[in-house]
Amino acid sequence: MSIDRLTVLAALLALVPVTVAAQAPTEADEAERLFHEGASLLEEGRYESARVVLERALALEPRASTGFNLASALQALGQSWEAHQLLTRLEAGELGELDARLQEALVALRRAVAEGLGRLELRVRTPRTVEVFIDDERAGELVAGSVLGRLLPPGPHTLRAVADGHHPFRAQVSLERGQTAPFVVALEPLEATPTAPRADPVEPPAARERPAGGFDVGLAVGLTVAAVVVLAVVGVIVGVVVS
Repeated sequence: MSIDRLTVLAALLALVPVTVAAQAPTEADEAERLFHEGASLLEEGRYESARVVLERALALEPRASTGFNLASALQALGQSWEAHQLLTRLEAGELGELDARLQEALVALRRAVAEGLGRLELRVRTPRTVEVFIDDERAGELVAGSVLGRLLPPGPHTLRAVADGHHPFRAQVSLERGQTAPFVVALEPLEATPTAPRADPVEPPAARERPAGGFDVGLAVGLTVAAVVVLAVVGVIVGVVVS
């Protein structure tokens, strides 16, 4: 292979990492630009425009500061539930680490977001452990003597609870903005299968036994009395006719 061809090949190979390096920061640069644009719109009070721009920035590059600004825009637009969900992702570390300054700001934003939501506080007396579902999503286990609290958007919600040995529990709960609603989950135990009462068998009276020889004294006495009565009646009738 000639030196010229080796030189060209080396030059082409050298271009590959340069091209990749030039492409890699493109999305990051765009995300950075959109982040600053969204921050400026947020400061100007143009919350809807800020929301659109910051959503694009977050889609390009997950970043805690971008997520926080987007949650601020959502809260300003009255979309407290969407802001709450985004803050939950922030707290879980899904968008990166939070520095001390951002953590302090997040606490304040959390309070503002909670004012636009309702809070449901669940308690249970018996049984000891209950599995709770809110709007068909598992909310966790509720233990007797404890409280299971959940922030929810204002409006109606379906509450369901199940426990071994008990009938399923289902109820509708309605929350208002800023309301804290206590609710006691009451499950009814499954009834045992009823057992039919057991009656003692009734035995028929014992058959009258005849004495040896086949002569029944009781029967003979009965026949004698009957014969006397018949004769007396006949005598009365005869006497009446004769006289």
